[in-house]
Amino acid sequence: MQGLRQLKAALPRPRQQAAAERPLAPLPPEMWAAIASRATPQTRKNLRAVNHEMRAAVDSETQLTIRHGYELEDLSAPNCMLTPKKITLVGTEFRPQDLRHLPASISELDLSQCAVSLSSLDLAFLHKLPLVHLKMEGQHVGIEALQILAEKPTLKTLQIRGTSLGNEAAEILASSRSLKSLNISASHIGERGARALAANRTLESLDLEWNNIGPAGAKALAANTTLEVLNLALAHIGEEGMQALAANTTLRSLNVMGNAIGDKGAQTLAANQTLKSLDVSSNNITDTGAQALAANKTLSSLHLIDNAIGRQGIAALAKNTSLSSLAIRYNRGGLPNTDVYALAKNTTLRSLHIGGNKIGDAGAHVLAANTTLTELDVRFSEIGPAGARALAANPSLKALNITGNKIGIDGLRALGRNTALESLTVAVDWVGDHALQPFAENTTLKELNFKSRKEPDVVALSRSAAGRNMKVRVDSDMGEGK
Repeated sequence: MQGLRQLKAALPRPRQQAAAERPLAPLPPEMWAAIASRATPQTRKNLRAVNHEMRAAVDSETQLTIRHGYELEDLSAPNCMLTPKKITLVGTEFRPQDLRHLPASISELDLSQCAVSLSSLDLAFLHKLPLVHLKMEGQHVGIEALQILAEKPTLKTLQIRGTSLGNEAAEILASSRSLKSLNISASHIGERGARALAANRTLESLDLEWNNIGPAGAKALAANTTLEVLNLALAHIGEEGMQALAANTTLRSLNVMGNAIGDKGAQTLAANQTLKSLDVSSNNITDTGAQALAANKTLSSLHLIDNAIGRQGIAALAKNTSLSSLAIRYNRGGLPNTDVYALAKNTTLRSLHIGGNKIGDAGAHVLAANTTLTELDVRFSEIGPAGARALAANPSLKALNITGNKIGIDGLRALGRNTALESLTVAVDWVGDHALQPFAENTTLKELNFKSRKEPDVVALSRSAAGRNMKVRVDSDMGEGK
């Protein structure tokens, strides 16, 4: 890395050699922070001892990603100066006892990416830490461990998706008087568990996606007056449950994706005047339901993915002036260019997700002419190099997802030369330094996500100043996710 070469150059050298070379300018603080974030705990400690810039970078570092148990042990050493607030454990190189080395400074812990089984004894140790946010998706957690979490007074956010404990888990967590946000999706929870959670008066956000809570469970949750965010996707809420939810006046965000509510349910929900965000994806909604939702003046975000909306429904949505975010990916029957043109004329939308609708280069050119959108998703839209070049010329887009399109090297390089984009997701076959050179010179892009079955050659990026300040991610999953 250039930063490490500059660091090496800054170390003491023989007087004659030093005199013959021009002194390098000091490294900027953000470069020291980048070096600190990539170094092991022992390296950080060594560099901190000899360099005050590194000392400042280490002392200000608040987030760590750890891949080995011995790194946690280093954090508990008496001479360790790190005081991280957030720690993410990644991989399989951990034992439950390693968690006992977590520092007292930690307030956020992510265990969802590591393989470690936790007993009630292990969680009892976590209970002593001032944890505010805990993510444990995919972890096996027993009843006693859940009880410890429910009684933890500092814990405000808990993500525990995928537990098999069902209603008993819901009842235990419902007893918490400190939790504000709970994700217990895909956890075999039924009506009994939903009723217990509905009786809680401290939760503000609840995710019960993919649980069979039924109409009675949905009605119980609709009667709750403290929840502001509720996810009941794939929860079998039925017509009665949907009607009860539509009558709620305290919810601000509601997700009822995949509940077969149809146009009737959409019309009922459209009458609600307090919701700001609504997801009714995969609900067999047609023009009738879309027109009713388009007439709502309080919604600012609407997801209508995987429905069957025709020209009249799209035209009504395009004329709405209160929505700032609209998602209509994978509309059954696609979107003709006339529909794309109508949506592109809207000047109040800031985010438009229109992928999976085969709009082609013609649709891309139409959307590229819009100068008020800041986020655009055109994944799997049959866009080629010409469409990519048109979108690359747009001066207002900050985030673009163009994965699943055959844009070629020319299209890729054109996007790399864009000076407005901050986030780009793109599918590529294997490409080398030549294709990625524009990205190595791009100083505005902060996040670059490659969807590729073969890892692209990112040497040009890693050697550039732009690449070091850019988060580059390579994902081999090429699926047409909705």
